[in-house]
Amino acid sequence: MTQTELDRLLDIQHNIPVEFAEQAPIPNNTSYTPILNLNASGFNFTGRELLHTIGSKTTSLPINQRDEAIQSAYYFVHLLDFENDPLHYKVEVESDLQTPRSQELGIGIMCLFAYKYFNISWDKLEPIPGPGLRFDYRGEFNNTKCIFEAKGTKYLAKQSSQINHGIEKKEAHHANNENYDIELIISTCVGSAQVTPRIVLGDPKFEFGNYAFAKDSNYFFRIRHYCRQLQACGFSKLAWYLNNSVQGYFKGKEIELNIRTNKSETISFADTIEIGNSVYFGKWFKNWIPEKSKRYERLKKFEIPLDTKIESLQLFQGIREDVLDLILSKNISEIEFSSKNLSLESLKRNNTFNAMLGQDGSISAFKLD
Repeated sequence: MTQTELDRLLDIQHNIPVEFAEQAPIPNNTSYTPILNLNASGFNFTGRELLHTIGSKTTSLPINQRDEAIQSAYYFVHLLDFENDPLHYKVEVESDLQTPRSQELGIGIMCLFAYKYFNISWDKLEPIPGPGLRFDYRGEFNNTKCIFEAKGTKYLAKQSSQINHGIEKKEAHHANNENYDIELIISTCVGSAQVTPRIVLGDPKFEFGNYAFAKDSNYFFRIRHYCRQLQACGFSKLAWYLNNSVQGYFKGKEIELNIRTNKSETISFADTIEIGNSVYFGKWFKNWIPEKSKRYERLKKFEIPLDTKIESLQLFQGIREDVLDLILSKNISEIEFSSKNLSLESLKRNNTFNAMLGQDGSISAFKLD
């Protein structure tokens, strides 16, 4: 496979049919206008858009300053058949490997869905922390408050029970006599080539505590977003300082960033990509599991079947220099997001390859070594 063929593969448009759950019908109101006709048109996206979202949004928060991240976007390139529509797992991917990956895929679809149809910027689309049954993600746009429950499965028959479990989660939230504008369960099924993929949407009524939209919550979730993004880029130390600085937020503590590292240390082992006048710092990854990570040592026994056509694949995850500078100077609230949605740029490095740019200053790219 050539680089041109790889880029063509990642930029193929996919469509997943959408159905509305009978037990949790979608309200016919203005908040839901963007999705009311999706049961006729389906959900459209490219493989590259999905991979960028998965790589950015499924990264675990760091547990220490040396905790590297799993590169989920890397292994999904090998697991999913992006050549054919409808989207499905490759034939050689064993069922036992598909099952644990389905939830990550469900999160990626949910985040991309919320981003595309409700215009929720990446920093406002983050997991809701807290114990017990609760919805996964919160988001906000134009004073519209949203919560989302992401589900993923490889079995169509399980989607109904996933919607029901989402209903249970809604009922389990501590009531605060508040209803939000969008309260959506998104169940995604992607299975083998014999299974037609499907997204099921549901919106039962419930009451939800207001801590996800409390004072300074947008600032808190923006910090958490960039913590996740920096972790994906390989900047574990800086990510850990961000995460450590907001640990007491939901216990009533004020957010005070305590960053004890600098730019030269952060980028000392970084790779770079240049687009126009912008520089992006990050890393090229050749594997999905960090080589020296003790946290993910147990995963090394699971082998991802590498597609022989792209065995030499490399993934770049990075962040724009001006955004990194604002984070290091503790001015995260001053980061300006691009008005563009996910966009493609063509780059030159030995041969031409495409990169995906996020409105938050993130970048992802795939190349063949």
